[in-house]
Amino acid sequence: MPVTGRAAGANGFERMEASIRTCRFAETAIQFQSIGGSARRLVQLLFGGLPRENRLPIRLTYQLVQDGGTYQVYRDGELALNTPQEGVAALHLLDGASREFGGECSAGLVLRAACLAYRGKGLLLPGGAGCGKTTLAAWLIQAGFEYLTDELVFLPWRQEGQAEWICQGFNRPLILTDSGVSLFQEAAVLARTSGNRIDTPGGAIIPAAYFYKKAPLPVAPLHEIPLAGIIFPHFQMDAPLSFNPLSEAQAAAGLLNCLVNADSLPGKGQAAVERLSHWIPSFDLRYPRFLQVLPSIRKALG
Repeated sequence: MPVTGRAAGANGFERMEASIRTCRFAETAIQFQSIGGSARRLVQLLFGGLPRENRLPIRLTYQLVQDGGTYQVYRDGELALNTPQEGVAALHLLDGASREFGGECSAGLVLRAACLAYRGKGLLLPGGAGCGKTTLAAWLIQAGFEYLTDELVFLPWRQEGQAEWICQGFNRPLILTDSGVSLFQEAAVLARTSGNRIDTPGGAIIPAAYFYKKAPLPVAPLHEIPLAGIIFPHFQMDAPLSFNPLSEAQAAAGLLNCLVNADSLPGKGQAAVERLSHWIPSFDLRYPRFLQVLPSIRKALG
C-alpha cells in the first residue's frame, strides 16, 4: 500500500506518495521506495521476483523518483543519479542492488552465476560478464528449463544432516546485450508490445516470462532448487563443441573467481568452495551453437 515518503524536488524535499518494497536475498534486506507511476512499474519489474522481507534489518534504501521527464535515484537519501533515460536508471538500480545483496553475507556462498532448474534439479552456470551465461540461460528457458537467475546465486550452509546444497537465485529480469536481443526476437518483441521491455544502452532488460515456450510459465517465481551440476560455459563461435569434466581443484579455482562474498567468509571461502566442488560434479563447456549443448547439460544433471 502506498505510504507517504520524501523525495527531492526542484525546491528541496517535498512530501509525496511512495510505494515501498523490501526484498531479501542472501540474508540481506534492501528497501526500494518508488514515487511516480513509471517508477513504481520499474521497481516492480526489476525486483518483483524477489521474496519480500519484514524481519531482517534493512541494509540499504534506494528511492526511485519519476520527476517529470527524469528519473532520480537516491541511495540512503543521497542523490546518486539523475537521468532522462529509464534504461539507465534501471541498470543503475540493478547494478547497485547486485553489489549490495550478499556482499557481506556470512551465512553461505554468494556466486556470480546463472541458475536454472530441470525436473527438480538445479544447474549452476558460474562466470563473469561476457561468458555468455545470460544468453545460454535464455535459450535453456525456451528449451524447457525453469529460471532462477542470470546473475547471483546464494548457497546457504548445509544444516546438520542435510545432504543437498540448495541454490537460491537473485530472480531478476534477464539483461541481454544487443547481440543477445537479436537471438531472441520473439521474446523481445512480445515484451516490448506488452510494455515490459526496458531498452538500455547496449541491450535490453526482459522478464524471464517472455522466454518460456516448452515449459509452462510458473505461477510464482522459483526461488530455490537442490543443486545437481555445475557448468562453466564459454560461447566460442568458431570452436568445436567440447564438454569436459573438471577436477575438484579446477572447479574450486573457477568458483573462487566468481565468489562475491569472499571477504566475509573464513579463509576467503576457499574451504567452503572446495567442499562444494567435492560434492557437486563440475564441467567445462565450450560451444558454437545452442542446439549442441542439451545432451551435455542433461549429462551434468545426472
